Amino acid sequence: MDRRLKFLLLCVFIFSSNAVGLCQKRFSATIQFPPQLDKNYILVSYDNGKKEIKHEFPFLKSQITISDSFYSKYAAIIINYLNKKGTAFLNSKSFFVTDKPAKVIFYPQNKKPLDKYKLINAYDLDSMGAEKLELFDSSENRDFENFMLVNRDKFGNNDSLQIIAGEKGLKLWNKKLEFITENANLYYSFWLFRKEIIPRLFTNTDSLLGIYNSVFPDSFKHSLEGAEIVKVLEGRIHTRKNQQAPAFTAIDTRGEPISLSEYHGKYVLLDFWASWCSPCIEEIPALKRIRESYPENKLQIISITYDKDTMAFSKAVKKYKMNWVHIFGNEDLIKKYGDKAVPMLYLLDGAGKVIYSREEDKDYTDGKLILLSKILKERL
Repeated sequence: MDRRLKFLLLCVFIFSSNAVGLCQKRFSATIQFPPQLDKNYILVSYDNGKKEIKHEFPFLKSQITISDSFYSKYAAIIINYLNKKGTAFLNSKSFFVTDKPAKVIFYPQNKKPLDKYKLINAYDLDSMGAEKLELFDSSENRDFENFMLVNRDKFGNNDSLQIIAGEKGLKLWNKKLEFITENANLYYSFWLFRKEIIPRLFTNTDSLLGIYNSVFPDSFKHSLEGAEIVKVLEGRIHTRKNQQAPAFTAIDTRGEPISLSEYHGKYVLLDFWASWCSPCIEEIPALKRIRESYPENKLQIISITYDKDTMAFSKAVKKYKMNWVHIFGNEDLIKKYGDKAVPMLYLLDGAGKVIYSREEDKDYTDGKLILLSKILKERL
């Protein structure tokens, strides 16, 4: 039997057995920049089919090499060149690579330093579908960007401007979704669906899952990358009120194993947050009051952070005296719960059913969590 066929059959078997990690591949990509480019303003990251990872290793002269596992048809290399203030991108380029050693060689350019290059075993996203998308959504994209540019200093607490911006943004993302459904056989569309549509359209879950199941070819859906998409979308469904919350087992920051099932009979408050999230920090005093009001044998608080910086996370927990259970670095758990914007809070009853969702209950009261406090008072 052909070795490649054997590998594919093995992946099918492993995928069906949920041991998907064994089907990972590896990529290696060398990126050569012009010597005159200031390396302090070059940002490089890569997407491995599960997450985007920032490249942290130093340059060797004007060259870097990235090598890692990936779980998708292609790994994506994302390169941004910042202005001298470090506040905006002057130029951006992205490339797909496979398990063949790849090379991207940039040539000197005056105005747009990433516009001229040579590729070896790498594929420009423009040629894979990005250029076609740019033509397709140009009107909506231009309208949204112009509105944001003109009003960038006027938003503040101006609700009407924020509503208009939201409407224009939704119109743009729906246009991108239209492009995806019309070009579902392009891998670029599948990648765009995971990278840009799902993280932005939180309230359209049933529609997104329907589109995913109906438009993409089986070769995309029956992949490790497809499993990640389904995990997030189904997580959003299972965290709705009156749904059974997704089960999980994790290691907390004390090194202790914890499982949702061990809290059977207790109320559990799941707090998804980050130290860099201002609204999350605003809610900490309310969470502390809740912690002080109810004993642990009745209510358990578990915080799951989106932080990637261990020091920033630890400093925040200590500074704000968050004296309850914490989980750090568990991206799989975050996806199981829908990978939504933070802060996000869920209250589970003794049977593990969602009885409060900050999002659904619209408990947006300047960090006071009035509705959550009321429900706890009634129940406990």
